[in-house]
Amino acid sequence: MIRVLLVALVACVWLLPMVAMGLTVESFAPVNETALGSTQYLGVNSIVLGVYSNPVMNYLYVTYLRVNATGGLLVLSNGEVVGNVNLPNCTLPYMVSVDYSDNIVYVSCPQSNLIYVVNGESASITGEVEVFLSPTWLYYDNYTGLLYAVASGSGKFMQYNPSNGSLRYFEVASTIGNLWPPVMVIPNGALNLLYVVYKTGYVLYLNYTTLQLSRGYCLNCIVVNLNSTPLYAYYDSIHNILFVSTEGGLYALDGVTGRILYSINGSFTWLTANVNEGLLYALSSDTIYVYVYTRREPFEIGVIHLPASGSSMAVIGDVLYVTLPMLNTIDEITFYKTSSGLYPLYVYVNSTGYNLTLSGPLSIKLRGLRGNVTLMLPNGIYNLTVTLPKGYYAQPSSVQFAIHDSTVKVYVPVYSSFKLTFVESGLALNDTWSVWVYGLTSYGGLFNSSVTAPAREPIVFYLEPGSYRFVVNPVFGYSPTPVTGVITATSAGELTIPVNFTLVNYPVNISILNMPSGSTVQAVLSGLTITGGRVYEQLVIVTPRYTLMLPDGSYNLTVKGVNYGSYIGVAAPVNNNLRFAVWGREENVSLALSVSNYPLRVSEVGLPSGVRWGIYVSGTMFNGTRYTYSITLMTPNSSVVIMVPDGSYTVSPTATYFNGYNNPYVGSARQVTVNGAGVNVTVPFNPSTYTLIIKVNTILGLGKYTVKVTGYQFNSQPYTYILSTSQALVAIQLVDGNYLVTISGPYYITSYLTRMMINGATPLPLSIRLMGVLLIVIIIVAIGAAVVFMLRRYGYL
Repeated sequence: MIRVLLVALVACVWLLPMVAMGLTVESFAPVNETALGSTQYLGVNSIVLGVYSNPVMNYLYVTYLRVNATGGLLVLSNGEVVGNVNLPNCTLPYMVSVDYSDNIVYVSCPQSNLIYVVNGESASITGEVEVFLSPTWLYYDNYTGLLYAVASGSGKFMQYNPSNGSLRYFEVASTIGNLWPPVMVIPNGALNLLYVVYKTGYVLYLNYTTLQLSRGYCLNCIVVNLNSTPLYAYYDSIHNILFVSTEGGLYALDGVTGRILYSINGSFTWLTANVNEGLLYALSSDTIYVYVYTRREPFEIGVIHLPASGSSMAVIGDVLYVTLPMLNTIDEITFYKTSSGLYPLYVYVNSTGYNLTLSGPLSIKLRGLRGNVTLMLPNGIYNLTVTLPKGYYAQPSSVQFAIHDSTVKVYVPVYSSFKLTFVESGLALNDTWSVWVYGLTSYGGLFNSSVTAPAREPIVFYLEPGSYRFVVNPVFGYSPTPVTGVITATSAGELTIPVNFTLVNYPVNISILNMPSGSTVQAVLSGLTITGGRVYEQLVIVTPRYTLMLPDGSYNLTVKGVNYGSYIGVAAPVNNNLRFAVWGREENVSLALSVSNYPLRVSEVGLPSGVRWGIYVSGTMFNGTRYTYSITLMTPNSSVVIMVPDGSYTVSPTATYFNGYNNPYVGSARQVTVNGAGVNVTVPFNPSTYTLIIKVNTILGLGKYTVKVTGYQFNSQPYTYILSTSQALVAIQLVDGNYLVTISGPYYITSYLTRMMINGATPLPLSIRLMGVLLIVIIIVAIGAAVVFMLRRYGYL
């Protein structure tokens, strides 16, 4: 029930205007009150929920929520902040319980089914306890070292042992229909008891022994019926009293027998006590009722009126702390039990929403007062100071007076202030800025104030008449205009001073290692400045050192290409997508390049298996550097990949070798240009051919003669060539091989026969004489003519 009221109270903070509440201090109950503002620790989008204490170590723990974010725990020790603990997955911290000796804090988070374990000394999360359903009420037994919690909606409560991490669930007396569900559980380890308060208004006194029994009913249990819905419970181990607040009243129960000792009228949402002084504090909305109590009937000794509704209370020593979510503050109150020898002080202030501070025999701080106020004070000398809301000042604002068995009246005149407003432009939304104003008022007072605000929010000063100097404090990464100035305020009025923040640019030196001379690096700079602005710039870098100016932020440098004249991609970055940050100083960035090589795939066509072949690559790289490369291969390896940089190259085939024949195949050279991508080149090979010249000289030749070439080529292929001709010159194309050349004819009395081998060279020409059969006829005729002549000469004819 109390948490429902708390959530409703938090909602009111956002739905209702922040109206200061009037405060009246009862004449028999003076208090010393100090407001502990939490905004400077938690921020403007946070609000306090509850306050809890470790009275043994003087620690204070404050739970809070944040708009559109997770909640947290603020840890204070002796008034100083120890730390601020963010509770992930916990939008609304529900309750806190403390291990006093080890200063361990347990925080329940119903939304995530978790109990966070926080070290109070270091203000850090040391563990998480995953529980069944939603953990709400928490109570750590400092006697047994066990933690108890209620699993909301399950009808069960749980026991957690921090020493071994065990977690047990209990559903005791489920056979009794009115004992469901439990809303509060308080362990009493010293008496071996457990007090379980149920939503139906029943209180169960449970012996620890019963927890060990696997049964749904109580063994020697005490059941107390309070006949009303419970709101809160508190156990005083010194007086052995269990206080249970319900909608029908506050009940004090004996801690052993369950007997009702007494009851108090009223519905109280939170209870706590100063057990050493026997003071019980009972909270109801914006009022705290104070009772002196023992095990007998208590009596009311005072009422503390709060400036707004309270949500929780905690005690350290004689100091009472109360959370005021609507004002986002914690009231620190010391209650005084004295009730005699008091005289009225009447303070007349023509203003609302002011604060009053009184020092003397009693030190009192009152907040959010409306108009006049009356205080009952003992005799003594006092100092009174009135603090007015923004826009007003009092003259004088402080006065000293004495009370000596008499009434004192104090009049505080209030005047309108000079309103000095600073408005900002240029900062990122998550930045803060501040302005310092100092000077002398016309009344001789010293004004010295510095105000901080989030970006886009104005900073306002309310000044008395006087002369002032302002200074716009520096913000990291920005330069303000103006930086300083002088203001003179003569009367009520207002002045607005615009302040423009501009980002400070810092040099970023980009060093490019191994950058080819004459090349151009094209890059993109992208990123976010600290204001959230996007940066996107295309860079053209022609020197190994390049400087640009950038504001604070996070950046990425990406190389898109390195070109040289018409050649693209001549080099590539070794460490591309370079990330760097500019943070209030010059930044040096190093980027390394390496010359890019692209695959030049050379393949052949026309060679059979077993041929030794090769290529020779020569040319000029993109920057004019000569390049050569050669390699010898053997088919069937018919291709080779060579990595070359951008440039222009000639791919020439080298000599071939096959089966003892030199250069039986010949290929053609190819020209190729590599420009940012691989290139494929095919070198065609054809058998090498040689011309055999045969010169035939025929003597008295008749008709044609025949030239016949037979044999085997270098690749073992048979070869035959036959030519019948009467020409004197014959040319025959032959490849490497072993041949038999025969020249003959039917009308010739002579012929020619020779063997030759062609192996990588043109054969020598053949010169042949052929004798025709006509020569024989001529010889026979000549011989016959000679015989006839001789016969005639000698008279035989």
